Amino acid sequence: MGTIKAVEKGKLLIVDPEKKNVDLFKSEFQDYTIYEAINGIDAVKMAIEKEPDLILLNDDIPHMDGHHVCELLKNNSKTEHLPVILSTSKKDKNYIKTGLEKGASDYILKPLDLDILRPKIETHVKLKQSRDELQDVNEFLSIILELAPMIIFVVNQDLEITKINKETVDKLGYKEKQIIGKKIHEFVSNKELIEQIIASGDGNAMSEVEIGIKNKKGEIIPFELRGKKFMENGEFKFYFGFGIDITKRKQFEDELKKAATRDPLTNLYNRGFFQIELEKCVNEAKRHFRPLSLIMFDIDHFKYYNDTYGHLEGDHVLATFGNLIIENIRKIDIACRYGGEEIILILKETPIEHAVTIAERIRNKFSQIEFNPQPNKKVSVTLSGGVTQYKLEDPADNVKSFIERADINLYKAKRAGRNQIISDISFVQRIFTPIK
Repeated sequence: MGTIKAVEKGKLLIVDPEKKNVDLFKSEFQDYTIYEAINGIDAVKMAIEKEPDLILLNDDIPHMDGHHVCELLKNNSKTEHLPVILSTSKKDKNYIKTGLEKGASDYILKPLDLDILRPKIETHVKLKQSRDELQDVNEFLSIILELAPMIIFVVNQDLEITKINKETVDKLGYKEKQIIGKKIHEFVSNKELIEQIIASGDGNAMSEVEIGIKNKKGEIIPFELRGKKFMENGEFKFYFGFGIDITKRKQFEDELKKAATRDPLTNLYNRGFFQIELEKCVNEAKRHFRPLSLIMFDIDHFKYYNDTYGHLEGDHVLATFGNLIIENIRKIDIACRYGGEEIILILKETPIEHAVTIAERIRNKFSQIEFNPQPNKKVSVTLSGGVTQYKLEDPADNVKSFIERADINLYKAKRAGRNQIISDISFVQRIFTPIK
């Protein structure tokens, strides 16, 4: 156990058996005095001796688990007031609820996101320090409202907002007098959810939910909202809520999701996503006995185009093709880059005759695009396509054979001269002019 040089922000007790984790906290939170403990027994002793402003407690520690440590801290008059943030990898709501009931003030999931952890620490430290300094409850609340780097509000029995802080005013974009006295559901995206959260519970545990907050411009800002219902003689008195803007986190999550499912060049879905979705679409079509078709496209002589004009120009052709696909399909359709210059479309609720019409329209529009791979050089590029429909009446048909039929029809279109669409029911020859 040891400390780093004390600074003004406050004192943190880090309870973690992993030295690398403690070293990380020392590096990231140099504006705090940091104490260390590696197990539950040392944590309780250090909390009594040092009286930190906040305890960051890893629930996976030797001798006793995090819940037990919380219980010991809350049952000791010298440490019962200390805020505890419990870090856990367990997402089970009952486990988290038990931790809060045992005395944890807050929790954060592993792996730790320092962008989320820092405001949590700053808020709880400020709360604890204010509690130490103030005796008057009203003055205490008003200071919290102004200092907290998050939205804070109080709602009465009629679900009317009675107190807010400056951050709430800034986030909502209204003047304070335009918010006070209004129903809480006027400022959230889900009226039923917020009313259910406030109405439920017995006041012993904190609630937590992700919800959209509506500002004056009509924008929906995602927040991680937490709060506590305060009771008196078994009756609801008020609800104290606070929330952190999680816009950046949501954007990051969306980017990760997009990166995992999208092809960055064409902005179409990738092959892995296609395989998963096609399985779902086939099962849905079989369950409801509704038509389902596939179109597999391939850019004609694409290798020659790449070799002649370079891969950057080839990428431009692919990107243009991807945009054309997006502009010419419905929202329920799924377009994927299957591999190389092959694009495959899943057309829900679409019989093969309509799928052929769609394929022909896309083929025709693409052939009319003029590319400029070199100065004063205009080039048209063509497509070939194979179309098939899932055989609902044939129990032997499956995802693999479905794809194979589209691929075979595409191969037939290539063999027949390219720049055409071949389906299970049609053969339409197109005139093909090679790239020069």
